[in-house]
Amino acid sequence: MSLDHQRVLRRLACIVLFAWVVAAPATAQKVQRTLPCEVDQWIALEVVNGAITLHRFRIVRDNTLVEPKLLGSKPDFEFHDGLQFQLEFTNDGDYNWKADVRLEWKDDREALIEGMSGQVTLNKRKRHHVRKVTDVALRYGIQRAQQLELKITVNPN
Repeated sequence: MSLDHQRVLRRLACIVLFAWVVAAPATAQKVQRTLPCEVDQWIALEVVNGAITLHRFRIVRDNTLVEPKLLGSKPDFEFHDGLQFQLEFTNDGDYNWKADVRLEWKDDREALIEGMSGQVTLNKRKRHHVRKVTDVALRYGIQRAQQLELKITVNPN
């Protein structure tokens, strides 16, 4: 093999490697925010990581959103409220991503009251799409909560 032929192959290998690195999905994105605990209010995130943008987030309180068959038993709405967290995102990429979302309610002393977590798929080629996770929480805890600790980790699916 001639020296010129080896140089051409080396350049070609570098170009292929560069193209592969550019085409690969970005690395994990972590978002952590401590916010006032407000229900039914959108919270702006505007976090951009490559093709993924996390636009905003909110918690909705609505007992009609809770489907007992999904929870395994019927919740007691005398003491509990149905909650749904909603994450608005854009995925301009060619890959699905997943978002692990964790919420913690804290009182005025920053003591943990309760929390919820879930995982949603951020589908490829979706713009300003909203993903939802529904659960129940103690009404007393929601009423006592002063802060919301929001943690979102986004990874390639």
